[in-house]
Amino acid sequence: MTRAIACFLTPGTAQIKTSEPRCLTHPAITLLTILCLLLAMMTSQVLAVLPFPRPSPIEPNVKFWIDVFATYSERDFIIHDRDHVWRIFQVLQVPGDGPPSRSDIDAVNDYLKSKFSNILSRLASGQAPADYEERQVAALFKDEPLSEYVVAAQNLRVQQGMREQFRESLLRSRYYRSTMERIFSDAGLPPELVALAEVEAKLLRSNFLTFGSWPLAITAYDYGTAGTAQAAEQYAGDYARIVRNYDGPHFGFASKNYYAEFLAALQIDQFEEAYFPDIRYDEAPPPPPVRTDFAPSRITHRRLLRHAAYHHRHRLHRHRRVVAALSTTAEAIE
Repeated sequence: MTRAIACFLTPGTAQIKTSEPRCLTHPAITLLTILCLLLAMMTSQVLAVLPFPRPSPIEPNVKFWIDVFATYSERDFIIHDRDHVWRIFQVLQVPGDGPPSRSDIDAVNDYLKSKFSNILSRLASGQAPADYEERQVAALFKDEPLSEYVVAAQNLRVQQGMREQFRESLLRSRYYRSTMERIFSDAGLPPELVALAEVEAKLLRSNFLTFGSWPLAITAYDYGTAGTAQAAEQYAGDYARIVRNYDGPHFGFASKNYYAEFLAALQIDQFEEAYFPDIRYDEAPPPPPVRTDFAPSRITHRRLLRHAAYHHRHRLHRHRRVVAALSTTAEAIE
């Protein structure tokens, strides 16, 4: 039975920005949890359309997210084309152990975007590739006009790997397995959880009955029903064309990839042994403690300013060291 691993898949996708990233979280009600409730509520006519369709045009996106979730570690950074996620320019592994710091992430983001913006700009000017790396980039644009290099330079995006987080999510889901199984027999859920889940399940059920399509119903969960309805009307409900061509307000990277991420998470969950060998022998980590004390700590304005100034200097110094180390590593590779 599919478990609640889509706790890892929430509206908005973790990506590397100069600001704080929108990391995938673990809300009380998750998309896959809600879908399980939804399946219990649905008629046989609706269930007849399952499993979830996988339009061939989004297969490269699904594969990209499978790799992000199950192959690339938290110290791997993938720089790619935002509009063509299969167009990967480099996967850079940051030396060290454990999760990278915020300053490490910022440094990698700046380094990779600067590096490939320069390469793409050079190639856009019509110059021949100068080295192996530039030839590799040029090969990704075979038979494309030079203007595509310009577009790609504006579409650079850095994605951090999530293998460790996803594995932990699979392990944590064991705590909720029995509850998820009881959903299908209409028993065992805490009252407050049912109340929350029913609200969201009714939304998904309404979306599905409105669009008659799981790709559109799940996209609407992230983008909104009204916006998805406008896109569906414009492209006659063709999900692949919507993802490829629709340019409505705020229909960005997260919404375009939301269904592909869901399919990727679903595939890994169904075949977890293939992606995480021997995971069945691992112990599930205990659920995180529930915080009940939300009282703000007492800190003076002057102490706060000193604390902020110290960390700003520390992050700036570390940022410079990481950039220097990355440049040295790149030179050694080349």
